[in-house]
Amino acid sequence: DAIDYALKALDYNKYNLSAQALLVSCYRRIGNSDQALNRADQLLNIDPLNHYARFEKYLLDSSTSSLSIFKTSITNEFPQESYVEIAATYLDAGLEKEAVKVLETAPRNAMGCYWLAFLKRNLSPKESISLLQEADRMSPAFVFPSRYEEIQVLQWAADNIQSWKPRYYLGLLYWSNQRKDKTEELFSQCGDEPGFAPFYIARAVLHFQDSVKKKSVLEDLNRAVQYEPLGWRNWHYLNLFYLNNKDYIHAVQVSRKAIKNFPENPVIKIGYAKALLYMGNYKECIAVLNKTLILPQESAREAHDLYEVANLSEAMEQIKNKNFNPALKYIHESEKWPEHLGTGEPYDPDSRLQNYLALYCNEQLKKKGEADQVRNSIITYTGQHWPAASHPANNYVGILMLKKEGKEAAGTLLMDGWIKQLDSLQRWRISSALSSAPLQWITADFYNKSSDEKDNLEKQCYLNDADFKMRIFLTARKMISGK
Repeated sequence: DAIDYALKALDYNKYNLSAQALLVSCYRRIGNSDQALNRADQLLNIDPLNHYARFEKYLLDSSTSSLSIFKTSITNEFPQESYVEIAATYLDAGLEKEAVKVLETAPRNAMGCYWLAFLKRNLSPKESISLLQEADRMSPAFVFPSRYEEIQVLQWAADNIQSWKPRYYLGLLYWSNQRKDKTEELFSQCGDEPGFAPFYIARAVLHFQDSVKKKSVLEDLNRAVQYEPLGWRNWHYLNLFYLNNKDYIHAVQVSRKAIKNFPENPVIKIGYAKALLYMGNYKECIAVLNKTLILPQESAREAHDLYEVANLSEAMEQIKNKNFNPALKYIHESEKWPEHLGTGEPYDPDSRLQNYLALYCNEQLKKKGEADQVRNSIITYTGQHWPAASHPANNYVGILMLKKEGKEAAGTLLMDGWIKQLDSLQRWRISSALSSAPLQWITADFYNKSSDEKDNLEKQCYLNDADFKMRIFLTARKMISGK
C-alpha cells in the first residue's frame, strides 16, 4: 500500500523526494533489492546530497566500503544532526530498527546517545542506561536540540538520570517553541549544579527583562564569568546587564576589565564605548571608537551611530562653555562615516541636526556666510527629502527652519502631511511611530499643546538613554530658542 501511494505521489510530482525515499525503503523491506537500488540511484540523480539514499544503499549492501561512502558524504559543520535527521525520518515511518542502526553509525554525540538510549529502553535496558551515562559525560558545548520529536526523548532522559544536562537541553528546546514557562521551570530545577558558563548566560537572558529577578540574573552572569573568564560573551552580557539597568559605573568597570582580555574584540569595544557615552565621557568614547575595527556587514549601524552622538554630545558640551570653534570641529566630525566602523556613507546623508547646531555656532561667531550656507542646506535637504527616513528630530529641524525663514504655511503643510503619512489608518499598516515620545513631543511643540503635556513627554525623551539624538535636539532647541 505504501508503494502504491508513493507512486501516486510521484505521478503528481516526479521530484517528490519524500516519496522517492519511502519507495527505496519499501522495496528493500519487501526484498526487491534491484528496485530499491534503482530508486536510490534515481533519488541521488535528483538530489546528490541525499544522505538517506546513501544509507539505504548501505543497508542493501552492508559492506565496509558502502558504509564509508555514506559517512564521508556527510561533511557539514554539525554532522551528528544529519544522522539524527535520518533517524527521525525512519521513526516517522515506523522503521525503528533502521533508526537505531543509523544512530549506531553516527559519531558519538550527546543527542545521538540520548536518542539511542530512548530507542533501546525496552530492547536493552542495561545498554540504555549506559548510553544515558555516556551522554551525561559529554560536554554540553554546541548541543542545540531543535526537533519537536526530541521533547519525548529528553523528558524520558530527565526522568531516568539525575543530571542537569537533559533538563537544560529540554529547556532550550521548549524555549525555541515559545514555551518560556517550561524553560523557566526546567532551568530552575538545574539549580547551581552546572559548571557550564553558557547555561548561566541562557538563564540570565531568559529573565533579562524581569525587574523582580535582577539579583538572580546578576548572580548567574557572575557565575558565567567565574566559570569561563576567557569567554568574551560572558563579559558582554554582564556589561549589557549593567547598561540595561542604567548602572553605568559598573558597566564601565566591567568593560575596562573585559578590554584587557579582549583588546581587539569589536563587540567588547562597542559595549565599552556605549558605557562611556552614557557616563558622559564623550572624548574617551570617541577615542575607543577611533581604535575599533568592524568588518562591513548588513545593518552594522550601531558603531557609527555611537560615533555620531558622541561627537555631537561633546559639541554640546563645548557650546555650553561658549567654545564655538571646537564645537564646530566636533559637529563636522560627527558627519563623517569612518570606514573602520563597518558602515558605508549613504548617497545623501541627513545632517540637518548637525547643521542646526552649526548654524547656532556660526551665528554666535558672527560668521554670516557660513551661517547662510548651513541654513540653506537645511531648507534644500528638507525640500528634496520629505519626509526623510531618518530621526524625527532631523525632520523637525527642517520645519523649524522654514518657520524661522517666514515660510510657516509651507512648514505646516509638511507637518500635516508627515503626521498623515505616519497614521496607521491612512496606510492600512500598523505603526507605532505616532505613539513614540519623540514624535508626540514634536507634534505637541508644533501645534502648541499644553505645556504640562510637553513637559511630561520631554521627561520621557530624556529618560530614554538609547535615543541620544532626541536628547541633544531638545537641549539645543531650548538653548537656541531661549525657552
